[in-house]
Amino acid sequence: MFAPDGRRLLAMGDKSTRIGSPPWPITPKTSIELKGLSVGGGALFLTYWSPDGRRLSGEIVLPSGESRGNALYDVAAGKVRQLSADAGGFEMAWMPGSTRVVYFTTDAKLMIQDVASLKRHEIEVKLPYPPEAGRDVTASPDGRTLYYGARQVEANIWKVERPAVAKR
Repeated sequence: MFAPDGRRLLAMGDKSTRIGSPPWPITPKTSIELKGLSVGGGALFLTYWSPDGRRLSGEIVLPSGESRGNALYDVAAGKVRQLSADAGGFEMAWMPGSTRVVYFTTDAKLMIQDVASLKRHEIEVKLPYPPEAGRDVTASPDGRTLYYGARQVEANIWKVERPAVAKR
């Protein structure tokens, strides 16, 4: 995925995660391998750039495949910092200013968290539908509106009767 400025590209493979710059395509010679993506007993699976391009965010995945919270990778410092252990999926919304993120917890609470102080609080809101299992959430560019994935499942039960057979 490209950085917000379009000048860097994050490439994730089975064996390495790299950030490269033009000329494209990136190669091992034109990119830097990200090291130290271990955190919270698992590995950081990167999913988004911060709007200012300074950090990458993602989900912590345990060796079992289970999700265990979310974390940030500071690109300049090359360091990982765990944000939470209760994020319910890999989706986090970056708010304008790149200092706060919004995410759903495993019990579907909507949280907002400062990435520097790690202080967080629940956003008290009544959602029309419960969030989807992946807990995806995104913010509008001005941060005034949040969008999330949900599903409404309905079912109808029909009774089918066989017409009576006429006797001869």
